[in-house]
Amino acid sequence: MICSESHAVGLGSRRAGIAVLIFAIFVLAAMILPVKAGTVDARFNSISDVAVSTSNFSADGLSLNLSLGFVPPVGADLMVVRNEGVAFISGRFSNLSQGQIVVLGYGGFEFTYVANYYGGSGNDLVLHWHRRKIYSLASASWIDDTGVLSGKSVVSVAGGYNFSLALCSDGTIASWGFNLNGQLGNNSGTDSLVPVLVDRSGVLLGKEVIAISAGRFHCLALCSDGTVASWGLGNQGQLGNGTTPTLCPTPVAVDNSGVLNGKTVVAISAGGSHSLVLCSDGTLAAWGSNYYGTLGDGTVTSSNVPVLVSDIGDLESNSVVAISAGLVHNLALRSDGSVLAWGSNSSGQLGNGMTSPIGVAENSTGSGVFLGRTPVQIVAGDFLSAVLFSDGFAATCGSNNSGQLGHGVRSYPSATFGIVTAVGPQTGSPLLSVATNSNQTLAITLAGSIARWKASSAS
Repeated sequence: MICSESHAVGLGSRRAGIAVLIFAIFVLAAMILPVKAGTVDARFNSISDVAVSTSNFSADGLSLNLSLGFVPPVGADLMVVRNEGVAFISGRFSNLSQGQIVVLGYGGFEFTYVANYYGGSGNDLVLHWHRRKIYSLASASWIDDTGVLSGKSVVSVAGGYNFSLALCSDGTIASWGFNLNGQLGNNSGTDSLVPVLVDRSGVLLGKEVIAISAGRFHCLALCSDGTVASWGLGNQGQLGNGTTPTLCPTPVAVDNSGVLNGKTVVAISAGGSHSLVLCSDGTLAAWGSNYYGTLGDGTVTSSNVPVLVSDIGDLESNSVVAISAGLVHNLALRSDGSVLAWGSNSSGQLGNGMTSPIGVAENSTGSGVFLGRTPVQIVAGDFLSAVLFSDGFAATCGSNNSGQLGHGVRSYPSATFGIVTAVGPQTGSPLLSVATNSNQTLAITLAGSIARWKASSAS
C-alpha cells in the first residue's frame, strides 16, 4: 500500500464517497513531471495532470512518489503514465503492483485509489477511485455489491444484450442478467439478478485478466500474456476456438495457433456475432459471422478461428491504435488520426456517404467534420458510429430513427459524419467519453454529468 500524508483507512474514514461507474473517463491533457534517477515524482494539482506521457514506457528499476496538491472530485481517476502507442507498460514500479491500494492525502482528507497498469486506453497506468459502485441507467438502480463484489474495486464494465460484466482490480470478473446462452460464464444457464463470478477454474486459471468486452450474446476477456478467452453463444464462430458450439457457459481459449501465433493481443472488442482484436504490432484479427464482410478479410466466409483483417485497403499505411466492433460493422482508429470502417452499411454507419457493405477497411474521415480535428475515441454501435475529438466535440453517423445521432432532428439515416449539436463545447459541455446502443447515444461531459440523446433533444 502506498500512503501519502496519512495511513490507509477503512470505509468509515473521511475520504470522499462512492462514484458512479458508467464508463471510463480519461482526460487527455498532459503535464510532464520530472523523472529523477530511479524515482518518478507524480504530484497532481488537477485531474488533467499526467505524470509521464511517453511511448513504450518501462517501470523497471523505478519507484513512484505520489502526492496530491488539490481535493480531487468524487470518482475522478488520476493518470500516472500515459503510454503512447499500443504496447503494454513494461515491468512495474518497485513500490506499486497491479491492483494495489493507494491512499493519498490533502487538506486533512484521505482519498483511496487502486492502481491499474491497464487503464486509460488499455495500456496506461491509472489510479482508479477505490470501491466505485455501478449504477444501471436501464433500471435506475445501484448494482448489488454485497455478494461477489463485496470488498472489490471495479475497474471497468461492459454491457451486452440484457446482461453486464464487471472487471475487478484483482482480475476477477462478475456478470449478471440474461444467461440463456451461457453469457454469464458461470457454468449455468440460469439468469441472475445479482452479480455472479465468471468461472476461472479452466482456461483462466492462473491468468491475469486485464480487459473485458461484451457482445450481443458472447463475451471476451484479455489476459496480460496477450491471450484471449471467450464464452457465451458460439453458433457463428464468434468464440474463435475452432468450433461452432450452441453455447459455452464457461470460458474457452481463442485459437492462437494460426494468425495469432506469436502475436500479443492488446485490445479486444466483441460485436454482434463476431469478435475483433488488435495486436501489439498494429495488425487486426477477427472471427465469427462474415455475412456483410464484417471480418474485413475481403470475403463473406464466416470463420470459427481468427483471420487477419486485410491490409489491401487503407490499413497498410498507418498502424491501428484502437478498435470498436458494432453489431455488424467495425471501426479502427489509426495513429494518424484517421478512422477506418468496414462491414454492414445498411444505415450509413460506415460514414462514407453510401449504404452498401464493405469487405475491407476503408477511410471514412477524409474531409468534412474531421478537418482540423483529432479523433481520440471511436464507438461502433448497432447501426451507428460515433467519434470523439480532442476538442470535446463528437460526430455521429448511421441510424437516426430515434434522434440518436444528436444532430438536432429525428430523421432518416445519415451516411456521413455530422457534429453532435445536442451537447458539446457549443453548449458549454465538452465531452470526455461517448457510448452508444441501438437507439440512443450517451456521453460524459467535462462537468461530470451524463448526457443522453434520442428523439430530438439531450438530457
